[in-house]
Order: sequence, then structure tokens, then C-alpha cells
Amino acid sequence: MIIQKKLRKASRLDKRLWFERLMAIVALLNLSLVAFDLSYIPWRDFYLQKLPRFTQWYGFHIKGIEPYRSTDLYLKTVSALETQVSETGVRSPQVLSLLEQLRNQSIEMIDEDPFQTANKSGTLERIKRRMREYTGQESSKQAFELFWSPAYIAKTQWDASSTFFNRQIAPLIRTNYFRGIGENGEPIDLF
Repeated sequence: MIIQKKLRKASRLDKRLWFERLMAIVALLNLSLVAFDLSYIPWRDFYLQKLPRFTQWYGFHIKGIEPYRSTDLYLKTVSALETQVSETGVRSPQVLSLLEQLRNQSIEMIDEDPFQTANKSGTLERIKRRMREYTGQESSKQAFELFWSPAYIAKTQWDASSTFFNRQIAPLIRTNYFRGIGENGEPIDLF
């Protein structure tokens, strides 16, 4: 009889202990989610490198973040150029047209600073510095004009230029974003 009472009491304690453990796990998960949400905007570039698809999904659906139109167009133009070069070579009229578009878009990007909206002007400065160092130019506008010129691409080999851009410049451009404003005048946040 005494043993049965002790077993029942132990059984109730076990159930309570499991419930408390479950609640502790739920609280830890909730705290982790809140910490992630609070760190999302300041650490977005880091999350974008480590978890790109999730970061883009979370940014779009929860924070109202979408790619900035002009920088997204810039990356799409580079992608079209890469496709065109592989199909027709560096000296085709289509490639020359795309290179001209990229020179114009580069100047617009420097003049308008689309990164300013996301408070990321420092990222544009890094892009400009890297491009100046790669081309050996003192002016970032001249560096972009030279980089996207047919003569420079032929001289430096397209593969080397493309690799540099895709490793050093494109990831920085990809971090730029536009965040919508809600009816309350604050940035969208559905968390």
C-alpha cells in the first residue's frame, strides 16, 4: 500500500516534471524567435550569407522587405550579360548594348545611392572602393565605366572579371533592400 502511494506520487511528479520541461522548451523557443526578430535588421547581411532563402522569405513575409528595384535590375542586367557572353561572345552587338546599360546603371547607382534608403551607404562605399582597387582607377565612376567597357573585358578576360564581380561586388549589391511603410507610419513589421 505504501509502495503504491509512493509510485502514484512519483508518477504525478514525473508528469509535472515533463510539463515543466515542455514549458521551458517552449519558452526557450519563444525567446529565440524574439531574439532573432530583434536582430534581423541589424544582422540581415549575415543571415543573408548563411541562410539566404529563409532570410529572403522572412524579410518579405514578416518585415515587408523586398529587393530594391534599381539594384535588383542591375544584378539582372549582369545576369543577362553573362548569358549573352556565353551564347554570342564578348564582341556581339547584344553584349555591347548590355555593357552600355551597365555603365549607365553604374553611374546612376553612384549618383542616386539607392543604399541610403536601407541605411547602407557604407555598402555602396565598399563597392566603389573594391571596384577602384580592381581597375586601378581613382574615381569610382571611371572604375565602373572601365570595368564594363568591351576593351577592358577583352583585355582582362571575361571569366576573371565575372568571377571578381560575382564574388566581391554582387553579394554586396544583393544586400540592398526596400522596406515598405505601414499605415502607422512605421516600417512594416508583422511579427
